[in-house]
Parts: sequence; structure tokens; C-alpha cells
Amino acid sequence: MNRRIRYARMYDFIIEGRIETSIAEHIEIMERVHIRELDKALRLLHEHIGASPEFVVEPATRAIAARHSTQLG
Repeated sequence: MNRRIRYARMYDFIIEGRIETSIAEHIEIMERVHIRELDKALRLLHEHIGASPEFVVEPATRAIAARHSTQLG
């Protein structure tokens, strides 16, 4: 799975502020798990994963196109 989405992730992180936002979301999720607010942690996890596609679709398309052009060239 990681190998398949590596290029999309690479482009995802060139969006200004996305790294910081993603890290903050991860920290908040884990803090909720730590204090056993599991329902809240699960909701936050779903929101985090759900937010990813809006940041990934266009960059993933560019990454796939770039990868294909380097394979052809």
C-alpha cells in the first residue's frame, strides 16, 4: 500500500501548511487515545482520513503523470 501511494504523499506534502496540519491531527488523535477518549479519537481519525482525498486527488494525478513520463522517456 505504501509503495502505491508514495508519489501521492510526496506531492501532498508540498502543499503549504499540510505537513503541520497533518502532524497536529496525528497528535490530537493520539492524545485522545492516550486519555481513553476512543470515540473522539475514532471520529478524528475518520475526519483526518476523509480530509486526505481533497488534498491528494490533484497531486496524485500529477504524480502519476510525472511517473509515466519518466518511464516513457
